[in-house]
Amino acid sequence: MAEPAVKLARAELHELKRDFSGELSGGKVVKVQFNPESLKVSFANQLVQPEGGGDQRGTPARQFVGAGTTKLALTLWFDVTALPTDQKSIKDVRKLTQEVAYFITPKSEKGGKGPEKFIPPAVRFLWGSFQFDGMLDSLEESLEFARDDECVEVTPEIVRIRKVNLDQNERARATSRLKRQDANA
Repeated sequence: MAEPAVKLARAELHELKRDFSGELSGGKVVKVQFNPESLKVSFANQLVQPEGGGDQRGTPARQFVGAGTTKLALTLWFDVTALPTDQKSIKDVRKLTQEVAYFITPKSEKGGKGPEKFIPPAVRFLWGSFQFDGMLDSLEESLEFARDDECVEVTPEIVRIRKVNLDQNERARATSRLKRQDANA
């Protein structure tokens, strides 16, 4: 008997309440354009070596002193040439990345005593059965158009990127020349 088909879901970012108790009603939800190739989850504990006392030989004792940290690292790709039909009017990829940048932009925290605080919103990353709640601590945006050895050809029917030099041997020689120039620079 054939196994049932698995439905692939696009990853999503959901804005959470400040105390991480659940999703914020009316909060921002962003569906990523392409799922990440991989996720990296890192765990760390806060440990210290106690001062004085104890045997000085062998491995020093360590003491757990506080909550650890957990970090999620991933790469998301966005491409204006591969948009769903409801987003075809978008011509600048930064319009897509701004949706994710929302989650690193500090917001005013109203109420409480003392000066006004600005903190980024809490966010939940969902992808299939994987869920990670946290705050963005860094965001890197890289814009790529075409490599140095490529050109963009545009016709009424198609847009394509191709190698400037179509001869493979000449491309290899040009690459070698560039490496020598870089080494001498």
